[in-house]
Amino acid sequence: MYELNYVRRRRRKILAAVIGALTSAGLSIFIITAFLGRYVGSFTVSLSNQDVALTMSEKSDFEHRTNYLQISEIAPFEEFTYGKLPEKSVLDNELTEPFSGGNKNRNTQEITTLNYFKYTFYVKNVGNVPCDYDFKINITENKPSTDGRYLDDTLRVMLFENDDNGEEISHESKVYAKRGAIAHLDEDGEPSFKEAITVAEDKATSLNPFLGYCEEFIDGSTVLKHTVSSFSLNDVKRYTIVTWLEGYDPQSNNLFEAPKGASIKLGVEINAYEN
Repeated sequence: MYELNYVRRRRRKILAAVIGALTSAGLSIFIITAFLGRYVGSFTVSLSNQDVALTMSEKSDFEHRTNYLQISEIAPFEEFTYGKLPEKSVLDNELTEPFSGGNKNRNTQEITTLNYFKYTFYVKNVGNVPCDYDFKINITENKPSTDGRYLDDTLRVMLFENDDNGEEISHESKVYAKRGAIAHLDEDGEPSFKEAITVAEDKATSLNPFLGYCEEFIDGSTVLKHTVSSFSLNDVKRYTIVTWLEGYDPQSNNLFEAPKGASIKLGVEINAYEN
């Protein structure tokens, strides 16, 4: 298991917070939590020194602060579509179970497959100084199906990121997707490879309207990355991550039937430092 060491760069105290997963071999190596596939995922975070300290919780009251948040085993995904997701206020809610998008065996009530997965957690500054931190969602593993398809071709990642200061939550969110295989013209008439969130603009109907375009993944191993600045003492950020396989994506060969044998691992990395 790797140790988290403080590194001085340009007079900043860098503090690594890593959200880890158990690999198939059962070795915890701080490689980010797993959101898709059949394996166990876990959150692991270590964020403290004399001045900078962050903590995490699944609940906004932080009654149970922890450096370890565990997710139970995640069932395989079926392809789904954005238009069938619950309302944002339901998704971005700590009371909504992560596996609320599950399909159950009628007899055993066991979740056999998932339409979508969601996870809500909170980050709080419990240190002695304000800080900045980099927030990043990574793709740590991406295995193809038996017919050579990859889940990231149709994967959608929706991120809710909101300040939690006791006022009404706005449920602001963005949807991210891999750069598309087919170009379309943007509003300026220039080629764009951004994927539609769900139904493509030229295939939209009154029943399946066009809902805009996704933000592009940064690259093949990074979904998104941004910096939270001036995170003051006792400030709280609320995060909800929702993932699904978009059945209306052009690279979906069979609507609502996911590639057989494919798997992908996603996760979050937080690097905090004094500002």
